[in-house]
Amino acid sequence: PHEWLTLAEALEVSSNIAVAKFAKRLSPGQQYSYLRDFGFGTGTGIEYPSESFGRLRKPSEWSRLSSASLAMGYELSVTPLQMLAAYGALANGGVLMKPYLVREIRSADGRVLERREPRVIRRVVTEEVAKAITEVLTSVVEEGTATRAALATFSVAGKTGTSRRTSAS
Repeated sequence: PHEWLTLAEALEVSSNIAVAKFAKRLSPGQQYSYLRDFGFGTGTGIEYPSESFGRLRKPSEWSRLSSASLAMGYELSVTPLQMLAAYGALANGGVLMKPYLVREIRSADGRVLERREPRVIRRVVTEEVAKAITEVLTSVVEEGTATRAALATFSVAGKTGTSRRTSAS
């Protein structure tokens, strides 16, 4: 239903066709690197015994359609923690942080026995790019396809998605 869209508009209206076309501007190696940099297909480093790495195939294993599929969120699987860390990288000005489940451990009398401090994993994008993406994702919630996620008390950045269930056959 849309003729020409900017990338921001494509995300706001959740146009799979437009994001597939934008993905063609990246080489498979670039697209893979960005996805990996945001933490997809790799462990978060969290201290949990059975963390899943999700699934992100290497470009040598991609089909002709993989670049477009990945741009729409297909052909990969991510954990909720990976998704949270990726959004967190945008909120932190483009810096991916190591997540942790427990900030500190205290004794019965309230003394701090152990404390975890924030730790940078890597810079994913520049601060300017992170800010621009955050503005677009805020617009998705305020005016686009994710208006049901809006809160009255503060701005929310988010994105709707297309999902597909996999069968266990």
